[in-house]
Amino acid sequence: MSGVRIEVLNTGTELLLGNTLNTHGGWFGRQLFSMGLRVARQTTVPDGDAIREAFVEMVDRADVLLVTGGLGPTSDDLTREIVAETLGIELVRDDQTLRALEEFFAILNKPMVEANLRQAMVPAGADVLPNPNGTAPGLYLPPGINGRSGCAVFLLPGPPRELYPMFHEHVAPRLRALSGVGDIASICELKFTGIGESDFHHGVDDKLAAMAGLEYGYCARIGELDLRLIGSREVIASARNL
Repeated sequence: MSGVRIEVLNTGTELLLGNTLNTHGGWFGRQLFSMGLRVARQTTVPDGDAIREAFVEMVDRADVLLVTGGLGPTSDDLTREIVAETLGIELVRDDQTLRALEEFFAILNKPMVEANLRQAMVPAGADVLPNPNGTAPGLYLPPGINGRSGCAVFLLPGPPRELYPMFHEHVAPRLRALSGVGDIASICELKFTGIGESDFHHGVDDKLAAMAGLEYGYCARIGELDLRLIGSREVIASARNL
């Protein structure tokens, strides 16, 4: 697996109130694992200053930071402004994004209000990631964009119908280029019944721990035990034969 440290910052008060189910955690984990990458940490914060606090901490720690939400036209959509200010980058109008917004509203036969003009303001030097499924374009800030941050930052829309296509088309290719992904690990989950976690642990844990290249873990429920194995296909096959 790649040694690139990837963190995810999900923004939105609605996620913490429980009004909107935060499905990003599992989705990012699955997508990145399939690419030979791993999520090192995920954080969810409400709108406002909490975004700034989390971003400052995470951008200095991660090699890649994926930020979701807060790119819309309303007054609480502040991710774009907070990130630019924190990194010391000026926001400039992107004419291509503005034209895309105008075309989007023309197709809907709706007027574009002034608030939408904010979505055409982008950090200078950032790559704009087109969003044909909504009005909020994504943004990619490459490492060193401001002369000091070595973290690659992706600002992505929150709604899954906008986020997922953008990730596959624009984010995944950049992640592959940044990480130089090598071997992709496999994952295997084995289910056992009628055995407790402590009994199972006593019987095989030392053998699993001695296997080079194997990562494993347990998940216990009443009357059931799941064993998770992560590694190459050869290593997993050997572990299953214990």
